[in-house]
Amino acid sequence: MASAGSEDGTGSMRAAASGERGVVYRFADCSLDARTLELIVHDAVVRLEPKPLDLLVYLLRQAGEVVTKDELQDGVWPGRILSESVLTKTMAKLRQGLGDQDQQIIKTVHGFGYRLVAPVTVEVVGPVRSVPRLDLSAGQTPPLRPHWRLVESIGGGGFGEVWLAQHDKTGERRVFKFGLDAAGLGALKREITLFRVLRETHGERPDITRLLDWNLEEAPYFIESEYANGGSLAHWAQARGGLATPPLEQRIALMAQAAEALAAAHAAGVLHKDLKPSNLLVHVGDGGTPQIRLADFGSGRVIDLARIEQLEITRMGFTRAQGTDDPTSGTPAYFAPELLAGQQPTAQTDVYALGVILYQVIVGDLSRPLAPGWEREVDDELLREDIADAAAGAAAQRLTDAAELARRLRELDARRDARSRQRAEAAERARARAEAETLRHELDRARLRRRWATGVAMVFGLASVVTAALLLQVRAARDTAQAAGDRAEREAAVARTVNAFLVEDLLGQANPLRSGAADLSVRALLDAAAAEAGTRFDGRPEQESAIRLAIAQAYAGLGALDPAQEQLERTLAIATAPPSIREGARLAQAQLWVTRDQTEPATALLAELGTSADVHVRLRARLLQATIDFYAWRFDVALAEIDAVKPELIALTGATSPDAARVIGLRAEVLRQLQRFDEALAEGKAALEVLTRLYGEDDVRTLPGLTAVSTVLAEAERFDEARPYMARRHRLSTRVLGAEHDETLRAASDLAYVDRGLGDYERALALQRPTLEARLRLFGEAHERTRNVMTFHAMTLDQAGRTAEALPWAERVYEVERRTVGETAMDTLIDATNLAKYYYKLDRHQEAVALMRRTLVGMEKAGVDDTTMAIAQFFLARPLWALGERAEAEQLIDQAIVTLRRTAGDESSWTRDAVEQRTQWHARNADAGASPP
Repeated sequence: MASAGSEDGTGSMRAAASGERGVVYRFADCSLDARTLELIVHDAVVRLEPKPLDLLVYLLRQAGEVVTKDELQDGVWPGRILSESVLTKTMAKLRQGLGDQDQQIIKTVHGFGYRLVAPVTVEVVGPVRSVPRLDLSAGQTPPLRPHWRLVESIGGGGFGEVWLAQHDKTGERRVFKFGLDAAGLGALKREITLFRVLRETHGERPDITRLLDWNLEEAPYFIESEYANGGSLAHWAQARGGLATPPLEQRIALMAQAAEALAAAHAAGVLHKDLKPSNLLVHVGDGGTPQIRLADFGSGRVIDLARIEQLEITRMGFTRAQGTDDPTSGTPAYFAPELLAGQQPTAQTDVYALGVILYQVIVGDLSRPLAPGWEREVDDELLREDIADAAAGAAAQRLTDAAELARRLRELDARRDARSRQRAEAAERARARAEAETLRHELDRARLRRRWATGVAMVFGLASVVTAALLLQVRAARDTAQAAGDRAEREAAVARTVNAFLVEDLLGQANPLRSGAADLSVRALLDAAAAEAGTRFDGRPEQESAIRLAIAQAYAGLGALDPAQEQLERTLAIATAPPSIREGARLAQAQLWVTRDQTEPATALLAELGTSADVHVRLRARLLQATIDFYAWRFDVALAEIDAVKPELIALTGATSPDAARVIGLRAEVLRQLQRFDEALAEGKAALEVLTRLYGEDDVRTLPGLTAVSTVLAEAERFDEARPYMARRHRLSTRVLGAEHDETLRAASDLAYVDRGLGDYERALALQRPTLEARLRLFGEAHERTRNVMTFHAMTLDQAGRTAEALPWAERVYEVERRTVGETAMDTLIDATNLAKYYYKLDRHQEAVALMRRTLVGMEKAGVDDTTMAIAQFFLARPLWALGERAEAEQLIDQAIVTLRRTAGDESSWTRDAVEQRTQWHARNADAGASPP
């Protein structure tokens, strides 16, 4: 193997390779010592010619990046014009030495260049190279700039020196950064290129230092940049008596600016890679307001080199070997842990460095490392969270976007207020639960004395929810009272009024001496309370709006949608109702529209609520929109929104809150539809566990968890496991909510589906008949859930051998689907296929063929998946064969079998049915004396 000092036309580059820093590159099962250029492959020393070695060093320094052929020519054969074959032959020799004929280490990017794809770790084993120095001093004229005078040295780096200079006539100040050798020149070129990328992407920005001029023609090379009169962040702080002296709010504002500047760089596809306080400059404007400027992109990287091509910018600085600055160039105190492990830099590695600086700025000490126990030095819990999220040790737990950190810092006061409100609301909820529990005990004692209380006690599990909801509305009135300046008096008045209404009006109606009835339901109590609310709270809009909203929500919970709508409208008609009550009513309105399958107005309303100042309202609105997407079969969209909302909602309300159970349960439902059954089952059981812990096993509020678990098991065809959950869900819903509540009807349909899966068709039909009748009466035939019940009722009748009874239901639901959602909607196409199957079974082959031909055309327009198309071809082939159209039938079924084997596999029931049908036809051909195709 050639030594580092061999003369092969690239002596300067090879000397630099081994002299900048003593490093060992480890990749695949290979290592390269950059000091000696000793290559070891599979524990054996491999001797390569000089050029393949230089090529390897260059690629290692750009690991993970696509390196163009032009870059390789400039970096490995500087000053030479090469033919295409030289690079190709050199790469072939390198691959042979590495044993990389299958391109597991170096990939060829056709038409562009090469990329070293194997993970690379870098071990520093020697000293940093010494950098040449200029003989400069204050008062001198900088090289090639006769009208400028050097004022002072303001820094230096791995590639040269940095000086402040002033123009002799204008007094303008600029910063000169000198590069004194090839490495320094490359860094300057890189910084120019990245500045041009940023400028072409964003235009001039006050938070990114502008480059004004440069000299790249003769040594000493330099760039000129604008001057920030406050110096670096450290200098600015020192001039004010230390970083702890400026107000914390001002320091946080500077960090928000830094985060916004970094976010802009990332948005342009630029990584900084050396973020530290000395690269955050401060410029103080005429008004005295400091402005951060992000500087020094000399170690930066463009994430996608094609971005430079798109902007038609020359790739200066991206055609050199970079020493060991990939991936661990920069300052160790600000290195993300994954960089130290040899992984490639990402936007999150810059965010980590920003998080460390944020910590130092908050504690007022730029020399303080982010060491274990740092949390004790940051009093503000929100800032602790921001630092922890930005500088998380695991990249997967770290903020992915510097803009999010900027937003958090900008909104710190609002977030503090929101956190205070959340705690106050949590305390309010606790007080409400305590008062509700007190009322429960009072009612229990009354039950022992009066038989008329039996009915109320039986349904008080739901009534206590209404009670708690009513008590919670006091918060809005308290907020209003604060604004009026008489908080204590108003608060007491509202509390007295609400409690009096609960005890005297709502629960008082249960007294037979007052109501004249021995046993009242919750519905009757609500009807009476709604009738008296307007009179009782005349002239008191805060109390009336709070009471009406709670009554509306209770009606909706009982499935009484028309009275719920009336109470919501009356709530929203109270113009002076507190904002929190109005937003609560609008959320309830959106939920009611979703229940009634009126998604368009619901979506419009949720878009407005998504901009609410109340974070809880925003999150609940987004979650309800995800529910709409779920019902519209937009499962990927729904899952993305749920995954975005879930951590925020749980952080806001707690891991064992009703909101947590709601979002986890909805996620289980979406995962079920995406056929990710194991994940869905785990989420469903988690939701059920939260609800059971909150309310107990036999409480109606556990229904969402029971639904999530049972439907996942049913969808996965684990019917034996699903039935106990499904039966418990149906029993509980029937007992508490009644036989015709929407939740009970859904539970009955799902239980029937499980019984059908278990082969117990008569038990399934016994559940489906009353469910279908109730659906038609309450919701009409066009409602989505009614259509679903009709479809499954027809399927159950068919599977029970009663296809003639199934046919009228199948025809009815198909016509309703066509009228309601259109010819090419997925539901319509599936129902058409089912209907054609029934026609075929009843020997109505002409009708089956005509329907399936229309359905196949519709499927092509709708762009259905290949499996669905193949099943439809199978359903067309069968009646065609029966009508004697055997050539077309055989062609269709052969196409279907090929597709089903490819998409569903040989063990799929559809594949087996199609193959069995084709085999029967072959046998019949043979019996008839025909040669099978």
